[in-house]
Amino acid sequence: TISHFNNLHQIDKNGAAISLIDCGLSCKGSTFKNCDSTQGGGGAIYIKNKFDVSNSIFLEKLIFNECKAVYGGAVYIYSSSDKSSAIIKSCTFESNENVQDDTNLVEKNLFGGSAVFMTVKQGQLMRNKFYRNIGNGGCVKLYNNFDDDAKLQYLEKKKNIVWISDCLFEIDERSNCSILYVGGKYSSVNEIKNCVFTGSLSKGNHYIDGQMLLNDSPKMRIRSCKFASELKNSVNQDSKNDFASFDIKNQIFNYKKNDNKGENNKWMIASLSSLMVICTIVLLIIAL
Repeated sequence: TISHFNNLHQIDKNGAAISLIDCGLSCKGSTFKNCDSTQGGGGAIYIKNKFDVSNSIFLEKLIFNECKAVYGGAVYIYSSSDKSSAIIKSCTFESNENVQDDTNLVEKNLFGGSAVFMTVKQGQLMRNKFYRNIGNGGCVKLYNNFDDDAKLQYLEKKKNIVWISDCLFEIDERSNCSILYVGGKYSSVNEIKNCVFTGSLSKGNHYIDGQMLLNDSPKMRIRSCKFASELKNSVNQDSKNDFASFDIKNQIFNYKKNDNKGENNKWMIASLSSLMVICTIVLLIIAL
């Protein structure tokens, strides 16, 4: 059943539309508009799973519009078990927002993620669109720092990974980055690939930013992405905070949306030329 959640408000609790503790969730095709948690996390959806059991989360083809929270403006997910995966697929996040930071929450790093705030061992964000979400601390915040409930799994040296792939990010000038990565204890590997970053950046801001809480945390990997600005503005490369690993030659900088049209036109011309050659050959065969 497709549901629509509109104009829902929580003052002192998390998740105005959906709030779950140690549960799984599958949600497809629903819309969330103007849902807010003004003193907590997950304006529309809040999920926190700390037990080492399979509680997988699957969000597909959802629309989040004008949702607000202190952290995770639209969605907040914490899942410390590598038996569970969190997948957000083909969703649209537009004009979601982080409200004014609470000092106590900021001290716990619970701020940012104007669209999505995720702390998960296994996760995928694929084919999502993020338009003009507002707030500092990333439109998507990957807080790769787990509570002590994840310690045993980390010691077992399991290989966990979180992907962001084939997503479109259009930054709002009032936001300091599209993706914020924080590397900490019991971390998974995080990778961004085949994503497009557009929108105007305010001075000193970047499309991708990060922070390393521990020196031995895995760096975020960036592969085959397109950025609408030059390198120095696209990824924060502050030598004091070396959070990312990427090959410059594997990225496209100063990208313009029309660039793909040029490639498409070349393909169409080549296809038409090939078709004309085939037709000519066929006519010659008939004539013989």
